[in-house]
Amino acid sequence: MTSGGGSGSGGSGSGGSGTYPYTYTCPGGYSDPVTIDVPNDSCSSQSERLAYTYGCNLIDDMPRACYNYYTCLGISSSEASATCGY
Repeated sequence: MTSGGGSGSGGSGSGGSGTYPYTYTCPGGYSDPVTIDVPNDSCSSQSERLAYTYGCNLIDDMPRACYNYYTCLGISSSEASATCGY
């Protein structure tokens, strides 16, 4: 988590990919349920982090969350850096 806190809860994808409900709570107390789409189970935490970061508009953390998500998917570091500005 970033400084300022935040939390989330949800299940995990099944069969290596899928969707599942996830609810994040922003540092200011705003909470929102979303559906997480994960291409594989190993990227579920990066998917949740991306949803939390963008949903809470944590602009300072967006490049890192984006980069971590795309590199988890197997995108090259250089392409992820160019895409995410990290």
